[in-house]
Amino acid sequence: GDYHYDSIEVLAVPLSTYEIKAGSCVSNAYHISTFSDNYVKGTVDIAGESSMLYLSIPYNDGWQAYVDGVKTDTFKINAAFTGIPVTGAGTHTVELRYRPVGFALGIGAFIAGLLACILVCVWHKRKTKRKDP
Repeated sequence: GDYHYDSIEVLAVPLSTYEIKAGSCVSNAYHISTFSDNYVKGTVDIAGESSMLYLSIPYNDGWQAYVDGVKTDTFKINAAFTGIPVTGAGTHTVELRYRPVGFALGIGAFIAGLLACILVCVWHKRKTKRKDP
């Protein structure tokens, strides 16, 4: 894209505020219990009514999030990372499941191609049987 100096925004956070906020982030950390390439499960304690769980997982439309078993939207945070809204104070179970975008379409195309291949083989076999005396 095109970037210009007039579009740059600089934000400053007082160090005392930063230290307080950083401390609250540590106390509200996401504790992972299960982890694999396409699945993450853990718990998070929320002190307030609502929070945004910030994950260092790069944002991708293939990630599906579930908070306490209910499917939840994911958001792009800081232009690259994944955020999940968590509402209600207390401990919540957060699951992430990854399925590549277009996975179902790919499976459907594979099955259609396989069926077409079988039909062509059957048709060819019947055609060669008719020609043999």
